[in-house]
Amino acid sequence: CIGSPHSILVDNFGRRFTSESELRDQEQHYGFYQEMLQFDPATLSFPRAPVWLIFDHALMLNGPLATLGEGSTVSGLTTWSEDNLEAVRKGWILTGETITELAQSIARHPDNASRLSAELLQKSITHFNRAAQSGFDEQFDRDPSTLEPIAQAPFYAMPVSIDVPHMGAGLKTDRNKQVLRWDNTPIEGLYAAGETAPVSQFVHDRGGHLSECLVFGRHVGRIAAALPKRGRQ
Repeated sequence: CIGSPHSILVDNFGRRFTSESELRDQEQHYGFYQEMLQFDPATLSFPRAPVWLIFDHALMLNGPLATLGEGSTVSGLTTWSEDNLEAVRKGWILTGETITELAQSIARHPDNASRLSAELLQKSITHFNRAAQSGFDEQFDRDPSTLEPIAQAPFYAMPVSIDVPHMGAGLKTDRNKQVLRWDNTPIEGLYAAGETAPVSQFVHDRGGHLSECLVFGRHVGRIAAALPKRGRQ
């Protein structure tokens, strides 16, 4: 539902920060993730953890906001109704008859901890609605086909966090891919290559980790072949 008409994303302070439609663009969605992961060194916090999906009743009536038939909705870990009302009853979706009321609901949420400013949220929505009226998002160049205003009360907010479905860390290794202990000393005879000990991130669907398996697997194979042979214990 991110990037849908009648909706925007804001950080914990109420500021819009990116083009929401980038998430649907296969060439740009990793840049979208990186925007969500921004760290603020001044406050030692992640201002976009979580981000808030702000939307109006028009989107609420358009169908389920969660993807049914995939992920946790299939396994039964999460239940989500077609009309989204079950999520409202559970408190997963916050509501407000006005933007000010919605801002107050978000500020009371423990994940926001009173950081959100009603003034900043109203400003973000006002800018977006002007973009919807003109057909051009001068702030972030969002896809014009998704520019529909947030105008129909009641208004809603839902916290959104990143779910990374692949490994971006793993075992620490030296330049030869020999696995290291916590004190950075090598473990004799133990090597790792590929997604178990990656050197790159955010490239798994471009074959990045597969390339690591081929390149570093070959490298480690040569090292292993040159090691002294050991008899069975």
